[in-house]
Amino acid sequence: MEEYVEINLNHQGEDLTAIVPYETAQVLLNDPDAAKEFINTLEPNNMDGLELQNEGSQEDLPKSMVWSSKKPSKRDHDATKFFLRIRVEYSHKFDDRKTIKGQIWSLIAKKMNENGFYVGEGRDAVEKCRMKFANLQKQYLNHMNHLKKTGAEHKSEPLYFSEMHSILGGKDKVCPQNLQSTEENMRQTNSEDISQYEEVTYNTQEMLHEEEIASSSSSSIDSSQIKSRFTAKKSIKPRSLNMALVETMEKIHNENSELRKNEFEELRALLETQNAQRERFLACFQLFVKSQKRKRTTDSSEESS
Repeated sequence: MEEYVEINLNHQGEDLTAIVPYETAQVLLNDPDAAKEFINTLEPNNMDGLELQNEGSQEDLPKSMVWSSKKPSKRDHDATKFFLRIRVEYSHKFDDRKTIKGQIWSLIAKKMNENGFYVGEGRDAVEKCRMKFANLQKQYLNHMNHLKKTGAEHKSEPLYFSEMHSILGGKDKVCPQNLQSTEENMRQTNSEDISQYEEVTYNTQEMLHEEEIASSSSSSIDSSQIKSRFTAKKSIKPRSLNMALVETMEKIHNENSELRKNEFEELRALLETQNAQRERFLACFQLFVKSQKRKRTTDSSEESS
């Protein structure tokens, strides 16, 4: 479908408004001679009614769509402002997980068209509104992430920041829950898991005790029946991650204790060996000293005789 645009042409000091195809508008705006020739082709009697003529046939021409050019116009800016006001009105519906989001975007697109901001029809209009908000949301989140960085340089707020903040300011993706409260919730959940595990263990011990009493009081009950009945009642909830972690740490501690014990035994055996060697050395030294004394005594007696 060919796109029509509205342009202003100057004729003898007066501005004339015309709705022409986009390509024709580019030629008329950039070439004064072509614009003059275009005006001369019109009948002189209809020159003053050029704007009225185009307005009268505007319903038969395709509507000018907003957000269709790379360089936004004032009309695009007004359309975005109106679009975000509608989005705020439907915020509670977007927060409801049971609501189909496509239906809400369809209502927003319908309101845009009814208020003079044409965004298309059907699925194209829904997708245009959805993508417009997605782009604004990406721009808003990028700026928020920049503000959270330590030492980040000052950066001015993007367009429509206040409007987007009123919509997304309270979301978890922008302001996540307090880490401390999250840890408290985790500790509470873990304590509940431990209490449930202890309760199941206690119930299991009670069942075992009851089975022992039943087997001792009635010898007519078959052992296979007792086993099947116990198996049917036994229902232990899977261990939580914390219980598995405690058991693993206890196992590591026991292994380390055993290793230290073995090392201590080896060290004690080594010290005992050293003590024995020292005792033998001292004994040998004492024998040597005694032999030297006897030798000196013998030599002195021989000299005197």
